[in-house]
Amino acid sequence: MDGLNPAATGGGGIMATTAAPGGGGWRDQLHPTARAVIISTMLKALKKHLPMSDPAGHFRLQKIAVGIENNSFIAATNRFNYFRNISLMMLYVESPYQNHRQPEDM
Repeated sequence: MDGLNPAATGGGGIMATTAAPGGGGWRDQLHPTARAVIISTMLKALKKHLPMSDPAGHFRLQKIAVGIENNSFIAATNRFNYFRNISLMMLYVESPYQNHRQPEDM
């Protein structure tokens, strides 16, 4: 995933370091690579709709994806809520573009 190390939560890594409110619980049980896969999927969707050719643009999109994922991770009260928030965000990113496509029969 472009060198993004989900375990590196500080220093050189891009993953935000935020302690889970109220202790671990379900957050401790979530595999670290699951968060990296979610960020990668979000980044692909963002790139599809907001193409950036320069490395700085790619880094900005990556920061957006990491921020969205981290906010969902912090705000979620349980695993189901976390995945629900991520799914809704992905639908939000995809839906405006699907509704405005031209019919293929034209």
